[in-house]
Amino acid sequence: NGEAAAVLGGTLVYGGTSKGAINAGNAYTIIPSGLTSNNYTLQFTNGTLSITKATLTVKANDDNKNYTGIGYATNNGVTYTGFVNNETSAVLGGSLVYGGTSQGAINAGNAYTIIPSGLTSNNYTLQFTDGTLSITKATLTVKANDDSKTYTGVGYSTGNGVTYTGFVNNETSTVLGGTLVYGGTSQGAINVGNAYTIIPSGITSNNYALEFTAGTLSITKTTLTVKANDDNKTYTGVGYSTGNGVTYT
Repeated sequence: NGEAAAVLGGTLVYGGTSKGAINAGNAYTIIPSGLTSNNYTLQFTNGTLSITKATLTVKANDDNKNYTGIGYATNNGVTYTGFVNNETSAVLGGSLVYGGTSQGAINAGNAYTIIPSGLTSNNYTLQFTDGTLSITKATLTVKANDDSKTYTGVGYSTGNGVTYTGFVNNETSTVLGGTLVYGGTSQGAINVGNAYTIIPSGITSNNYALEFTAGTLSITKTTLTVKANDDNKTYTGVGYSTGNGVTYT
């Protein structure tokens, strides 16, 4: 007759496994009770509580390193987003592992993937997000060795080799590309001087940032012997006042 819950006595209370339920699940019972009535025979029927997993993002932190010639086999940790009630990674199961193209990566580059996985949870839906590994070039100094020569009247057109500083993992110049060439004021230099530049270039590398450093060419004077030729004359009573030329050596 249009009656409502206002005609009932008692106080509605809830029980069952839903009370105090924390963990994700879909079979917790909600059991109502406590209501009374003189006119109704009350039939209490259970409801169901479903606790769905919260979303937790697990992102591999980006990382970077200088080229060492050794494969990457470590990580930079992860960042969690989505923990509730001040929880931490201590509530997670499994073991965090890393995969992706970053593992074992050696050569310089900036697009290696760091893929986290291995964690488990009954209460969180884990969303794993990749990080990025960047391997930057190591610095390699290529210095032209100083050189010296004696004046020959012929232009200088070579170099005296180079000295490398910065190779890693026992690497040598065999890992470099290109062809070593020399430039600067030394090339074609003829006259005596000590400030001609020997500038190296032409070498390339995917893993080394090359810093070319000039060397110096010094051209020293050649020794020229100027010898007066011997001479002879018949006595004339007049002082000798000339010569018989010279020989250059």
